[in-house]
Amino acid sequence: MTHIEVFKRLHQPKPKSGAKVSFSKRIIPKDAYLFIVLGLLCWAALVGITIFATLHDGKSGYISGVIGVSAFLMTIVGVVNSCKMLMDEHNFFHYPIISLSVNASALLAYLLIYGTGIAYLLV
Repeated sequence: MTHIEVFKRLHQPKPKSGAKVSFSKRIIPKDAYLFIVLGLLCWAALVGITIFATLHDGKSGYISGVIGVSAFLMTIVGVVNSCKMLMDEHNFFHYPIISLSVNASALLAYLLIYGTGIAYLLV
């Protein structure tokens, strides 16, 4: 190995994520942590709104509807961004997969609850 090759290896460009030390070219994306927390918050919103609406016989008000729809939209954003993180070949895939599973399960739960509600409206 020549001196130039050693110099190039020691002075590789830093990863785009802002990580200071990287022993490989793969990084853990910081957005994965954000979307895991976001997915858990959407799950908490779903459970809280469902309990609140059940205690009030389905008459929980507009605020709970706005919170529910906004959490539903945030799960869609979480699923899309988790898929984008999985497509990047420079990322470790553990945390994006966890993020995708949390957000996709929350999205599925929202779709089931909203689908059931729409079905009751139509019948």
